Amino acid sequence: MPLIPEKDRVKIRENLRTYIEVNGISMAKISRCISEHKTLYGKEVSVDSIRRFLDSRKESPRVSDEIVAIILRYLEEHSDTGMPLPVTPAPMIVECPPGSGNEQPLRFFPVTMSYFDVDPQMLDRYSRAICGEYTFYACSEKDRSLVCQGAIRFSQHEGECLVEEVQESIPDGGVESFREEYTGHFFFREESMVVILREKELAIPKFYIMSVLRWKGATTGLYQQMEGAMLKVGEQKSLFAHNIYMVRNQRAFEECRMLELTELKEKKIAEFLGSRKWGTP
Repeated sequence: MPLIPEKDRVKIRENLRTYIEVNGISMAKISRCISEHKTLYGKEVSVDSIRRFLDSRKESPRVSDEIVAIILRYLEEHSDTGMPLPVTPAPMIVECPPGSGNEQPLRFFPVTMSYFDVDPQMLDRYSRAICGEYTFYACSEKDRSLVCQGAIRFSQHEGECLVEEVQESIPDGGVESFREEYTGHFFFREESMVVILREKELAIPKFYIMSVLRWKGATTGLYQQMEGAMLKVGEQKSLFAHNIYMVRNQRAFEECRMLELTELKEKKIAEFLGSRKWGTP
């Protein structure tokens, strides 16, 4: 079975045509953008490849699934108005203390991989199916009748598995929400994904353990939904733990907000957030 089914190819082709027409962007500009961000996409895509993909005639040479996946990623990373690519989050760097014998800073991800004995083949297999943008749902620390609808992006860059997260939060004693930004890494053990995050301004640590076994798409091979538990240093008490639910959504970063639990249209998500399935209070 191909990585990208024919019906999905047709949809991606239509979306690419619409993107080009609406934004007045040439195939050359798309090719150049992908080339300039080669570390994000993995390889270059020529103008000829884009042209052949847009040609839906049966006699046209078939463009590889790898190229189509890169085109899809390009579309996912751009808004309807053709905004530029987001900056790839930088890998975590650990400064070694004086006298440790290590003169150079250590990259956090390779050290973590070694410390937790992560299988590189498992990491590669799962990462390719995980990468992308997701909307996540978690109850607010301030009031569990409120739900944070945030956005998280999983990506690979120069051999490292990176995470970028944005959410709206309401501070203790406040009524207006403010933006929180986290970056970090993810890896896998057994059928669980472990996410380690660091808040941008205050360096607050946060951790997710997500169940990835049940939610793999049968046709695309990409994970569509995940559920799990969150643990973080709390603002109002020493720790905050709760359930978290993620749904793949390429517009996630445009839809961050706070909402009432009763406003959630997806009943199963609301029920999950209020459950004790993963032992969270």
